[in-house]
Order: sequence, then structure tokens, then C-alpha cells
Amino acid sequence: MTLATYAYLLSTLAILAVSYALRLLFFLNFTNPWRLAWLVGDEASITLLPSDAVKITITTRMKWRPGQYAHLRLPSVSLLVSHPFTITSLRTPGLPPHVYAPPRMAEGYREMTFLLRPSSSYAQRVLAAADAQDPGDSFRAFLDGPYGGMSRALESFDHVLLIAGGSGITALMSQLVGLVSKMREGKAVTKSIRVVWAVKRMESLAWFADDLRMYGDAFEKGC
Repeated sequence: MTLATYAYLLSTLAILAVSYALRLLFFLNFTNPWRLAWLVGDEASITLLPSDAVKITITTRMKWRPGQYAHLRLPSVSLLVSHPFTITSLRTPGLPPHVYAPPRMAEGYREMTFLLRPSSSYAQRVLAAADAQDPGDSFRAFLDGPYGGMSRALESFDHVLLIAGGSGITALMSQLVGLVSKMREGKAVTKSIRVVWAVKRMESLAWFADDLRMYGDAFEKGC
């Protein structure tokens, strides 16, 4: 009985060690020595938005899928605390390169964005850091991810209804852009998409106004 117990214990420890090793090599942007972000992380900028929202934009080589999230740590805000946030941006093959990677970026990089509301102590710290920053200031960002994602492909449905309230729209933005992109490429059976977004204040609509306008123009022009 004792031998069997040790076998289960050692097996569990082995699985735990392998999972941590994989996480360090493939999911943390600052622990892989073959990445340019090794030990320094990626560069991030913080932008204040209406309704006390904060947009964090990170220039990274990380790849992700619609609906995924990542744990974000900003050492200048909190060295030890990280927080999971849904990734609102998406690199889609149906869009021209300048849409998801501005010309100033080096090849292979893309912009990962998060939208935060000051509903948690961590988000309040980020908001305070954004208030105190000087124009053009940047932050170091440590990323852990991406994780999660949709188990069902939205492009397999004829009609799609997306419903969100307030900052819950962050979980839908990358899925919306990814679905529209696949519709443009003829890789979706979807015929219509309807988005219902309930907000307390009209100013909140400005959170993604530029993104929707940018993607919309690209799709309309057939890029």
C-alpha cells in the first residue's frame, strides 16, 4: 500500500514538473532564452479611455486565437501580482499587415490589447499609473499565456448572436473580428452577425470605435 501511494505521489510530481517546464518555455514571454523578451518582457503603453477604462497595448511576438486570455504583470505597477485579462485584439490572415501590425513594428510583432475597468485593486493600480505617466512613457509587460478559447467554431453557425454588458465586450471583440475575417475569406457558413452591447453610458462606445472603424474599412475595401 505504501509503495502504491508513493507511485501516485511521484507520478503527480512528474506531471507537475513537466507542466511547469512547458509553461516556462512556451507560455511566459520572459523565460524563454530564445525570445527577444527574455528577462525583460515586452513593451507596453497605457491609454486612458472614457468611462474610466484603460487600454493596454503590448508589442509582442506571442500568437493567440479568438477568445483567449493571458495573465498580465506590469512590474512598475506590481512586481509580484499578475491578473488574467481577455485579449481584445486579433491578428487575422484576412486583413492587410498594416491593420494588425503598424509599419513601425519589426517583422513578426503584433499588437496585443487589453481593456481594463477599475473594478479590482489591480486595475485601480494600473489606472493610477496611467494618470501619473508622462506622454510617451512605456512600461515593461510580462505575459503568461495565451490560455482558453472557444471550444466551438463560430463560423460553423448560420446566424451568430453576441451579447455583452459593459466591459464584457472584451470577450467578444477578437471573436467578432475573427468571424468577419473568415466570412470574407469564404471559410464560414455564417450569413449574419448581430451584436448586442448594453452600456450604462454612451461614452463607453468609444472604447472600440477606432478598432471597429479600422477593421470595417479594411473589410469594406476587400483587403
